[in-house]
Amino acid sequence: MIKLFIDTGNSSIKWRLQSGEYCCQSERGQFADLSNYLQEYGDKLKDLNSVYISNVSTEDHSESLKRLFKTKFNIIPSFARVTRKAAGVTCGYTNVDDLGVDRWLAMIGATKKYGGNLLVVDAGTAITLDIINGELMHLGGFILPGLRVSSKSLVCNTSRIANFHFDDQINIPGNDTQSCVIGGALFSVISVIKNLISSYALRLVITGGDKQIIINQISEDFIAEENLVLDGLACIGIKFD
Repeated sequence: MIKLFIDTGNSSIKWRLQSGEYCCQSERGQFADLSNYLQEYGDKLKDLNSVYISNVSTEDHSESLKRLFKTKFNIIPSFARVTRKAAGVTCGYTNVDDLGVDRWLAMIGATKKYGGNLLVVDAGTAITLDIINGELMHLGGFILPGLRVSSKSLVCNTSRIANFHFDDQINIPGNDTQSCVIGGALFSVISVIKNLISSYALRLVITGGDKQIIINQISEDFIAEENLVLDGLACIGIKFD
């Protein structure tokens, strides 16, 4: 029995195959890369019988994934959804449908490995921060602009800051405009992280494409994870449509 888990974010797609109890290495790319992967390994995937997806991209993206797997494997994928409770974690949102499924799965993936009293940070296009107490109750969270989004906003809305290539190797404190802009965005995020860890006595679990630039500058202990959403997607108790 072969299962495929897919994490479709705002800027990229991650996927991971699982055969029985064995999980293959996770892959990352764009929709075309996933399609090429399925084409290249088509013979090895003849026993693929389940596809589980977390999607925070557009509905068009969902439809494209449905067509892809229906055409290649005659499989209708299952899309994860947020529920009031799953895998021991209780959602803190008033309306659970408002919570992004990627945040939900990242919290479940983190608590499955590390228990409660966590601050789960996903540093991507947006930076999400979610607080989970010792009883695995999600107390709520915060959404900040991602480092690239925040930096680009200054470029787009000021006349004296020229466009630049985002680089995570910057000088702190900044001694050029690029470093100052990125550093300002970075330390705004770090300030929130430090405050939450201190106020709620939490352990930091951080994931996402921009996690490294954050942990390079943070003094608190942390646990870095590559694929929390995929980890959560594979947990028992997740509900799917």
